[in-house]
Amino acid sequence: MSGHFDTMQVCLKGHQITARYTKSPQFRQERCEKCGAKTINACQNCNAPIRGYYERPNVISLCGTETPLYCHVCGKAYPWATRLKIRENLKIPAWIKKAIKWAGHNLVTIIISIAITVISAVIIWNLGIK
Repeated sequence: MSGHFDTMQVCLKGHQITARYTKSPQFRQERCEKCGAKTINACQNCNAPIRGYYERPNVISLCGTETPLYCHVCGKAYPWATRLKIRENLKIPAWIKKAIKWAGHNLVTIIISIAITVISAVIIWNLGIK
């Protein structure tokens, strides 16, 4: 089965707008709704279309399409390549990731606990209780 690549539209900071620029023009945007940056759909060096979703006849895929870091024609880095590569290479220990996730799920409880502790300390201080 042969197929072809659709074109991808990406903002200059690397947020994917659509991987089906040609097939689904209704998803095109002049600016990114996440960061406001201008969007492109072709390499700024050689003008080759940015590769998007790979279309194959009679095949439905539920997988997403990764935003490429480099042009498949000239090999130049896209404007977002450095930013995404740094984030990709950032090594965060698993225990820190778990702690951040736990804190996110329990943020309200943490804030209430701290507030109760501070209020209790102020009351005890003002009453002169030792």
